Amino acid sequence: MSFDTNGLIACGVKPTQAKQFIEPLIWTCAEFGIVTVAQRSAFVAQTLHESAYYCSMEENLWYSKPETIWQTFERLRPLGMNELSKLASKPKALAIAAYSNRNGNGGPETEDGWTYRGRCPLQLTGKDNYAQAGKALGLNLLAQPERVAEPAVGMRVAGWFWAVLKKCNELMDNGQFDETTHRINGGYNGREERRALYASCLIALH
Repeated sequence: MSFDTNGLIACGVKPTQAKQFIEPLIWTCAEFGIVTVAQRSAFVAQTLHESAYYCSMEENLWYSKPETIWQTFERLRPLGMNELSKLASKPKALAIAAYSNRNGNGGPETEDGWTYRGRCPLQLTGKDNYAQAGKALGLNLLAQPERVAEPAVGMRVAGWFWAVLKKCNELMDNGQFDETTHRINGGYNGREERRALYASCLIALH
C-alpha cells in the first residue's frame, strides 16, 4: 500500500472518510515535516484513534450513565454520583463542568468549556490551545472554534499540535510511540489499541 486513499482504507478508514481526509492529511504532513514512515504512521494512528477513524471531529460528550462520567472525568469524581447523574445525557452541561477554569477557559458562566471542547483529529481542547493554534495557523479560532472540526482546518490543527506543541516527530525519530500517546492523551488510555493501529499503519502507509 502507500500514502493515499487506498492506504487509509487499509488502515480501517471508511472509503468516504478516506477520500475526504487524504488531501488534508498529505498537505498537513508536508507542512509540519511529518515525513518518515514512522512519523506518518504514528500520526495517522493517533489521529484515527482519537477521531474514531475520522468519523468524529468533535468530542462526544453524550454519556447516559453517571458511572461512565465518573470513569472518564477524574476531575469530576469529587462531585459524587448524585451530582454526576445530573450531567448524564447533557453534553453541554458536562463540558462546562469538566472544562471550566482549565486550559485558559473561564468559569461556568462563560460557557468556555463547551465552546472550546475537543475538536480536530487529535481533540484540541481549551481556549488557550485554540488561541495558540489560531495564531500559528493564521486563523481566528477563538471567534470561529467550529472551524477546528472542518477536515482541512482540523487536520492542520492536529499537525500543529503533534509537531509543534507536543514535539512528536522527534519522539518518533527515536521510536517512542507510547510517549506520543502520553503527550497527546495525558496518559496511556487505549495504549494497546493505539499500538495495534500503529502496526497496521506501518504496513499500509509505507
